[in-house]
Amino acid sequence: MITNNKAFTLTELIVTIAVMIVLVVTWAFYGRGHVKFAMMNEGRLFVDKIVAQEKNYLSENGVYRTENNYTVFSPLLYIDTRENKYFSSFRITTSGNNVTIFLRSVNVNNADAIVATYLGANDTVTFTENIDRLQ
Repeated sequence: MITNNKAFTLTELIVTIAVMIVLVVTWAFYGRGHVKFAMMNEGRLFVDKIVAQEKNYLSENGVYRTENNYTVFSPLLYIDTRENKYFSSFRITTSGNNVTIFLRSVNVNNADAIVATYLGANDTVTFTENIDRLQ
């Protein structure tokens, strides 16, 4: 009686494992850049939220709000860093119509990962990002 065995050969298993290793190594090198890109996008959205709250504060009080020390929560601006997972605290400085926002990364101590400047005169935001400080 002839039986039809359906099994993988050792060569097929080795080729499959080799392909899986190549895929994992490729993701390790190239996928991490996409994760940091997502972190930067989250930081930009967080800065946009702070800028919007600063505009509201300006319209109500006639001046921008300053947070001289790094903080997790600003009750006057209704900004809370616990809403995101990549940034631990922020600081806001003002100079005339300009607002500068400093965002600290969660895993890097005392390092500003993103610095953004809002220019009130022409309503634009410029970003300086240090991708190495994003973790």
